[in-house]
Amino acid sequence: MPIKWLLIYFPSTLVRVSKWSQVVPDRIRYFLYNRLMNNSKRILLAVAVVVAVTAGMTKSKKDIGVVPTDNSIDICYIWNTEAGDSASLRMSFLGSQGSEVIGSLTLEPAEKDKTSGPFSGTVGPVDPSSMNRTAKVMWQSSGEGMTNQQELYINFGDGIATPGFGEMKDNGQGVYVYANPENLSYPINFQQTDCSDPALK
Repeated sequence: MPIKWLLIYFPSTLVRVSKWSQVVPDRIRYFLYNRLMNNSKRILLAVAVVVAVTAGMTKSKKDIGVVPTDNSIDICYIWNTEAGDSASLRMSFLGSQGSEVIGSLTLEPAEKDKTSGPFSGTVGPVDPSSMNRTAKVMWQSSGEGMTNQQELYINFGDGIATPGFGEMKDNGQGVYVYANPENLSYPINFQQTDCSDPALK
């Protein structure tokens, strides 16, 4: 007499058969049981591999740090005074650990010509004492009808960015660099803002 129906619940090991199951030879039931167990083992192994790979990817993302290698993070800052001075700063961090930066800086003192332009450079590690980082960039500043290439340091961290100012000198190639980079002043504290802020210029 043929089997009327056979239901197998997977991944449990329960095999439910109809009232005619007693006619199924032991050899067939043993075969079905082995197939069921083998499939279960394969599924469990696949799940274990997926979990391991996922954990590895999560760890890799954490190890990368602030900025993933194939992405960038944009941070924007503004500054203004009651006297009418204003400034804006945009920074986009690239590369491993956010070690590269591109951006733009605009300085607009009250009743004076605006100086602005793009920059690019590198970013150092976090300073353990201040928990800040320093971007060392070359700024192509344009103002008063002139365009200059000049060195610029920007300290940033905890929602604040401060560009460094000091005596400049020509390095002999038409590029202005700090005469004494160890003796800079940081008088302007830019406040972090959303990059869609209309106050940004």
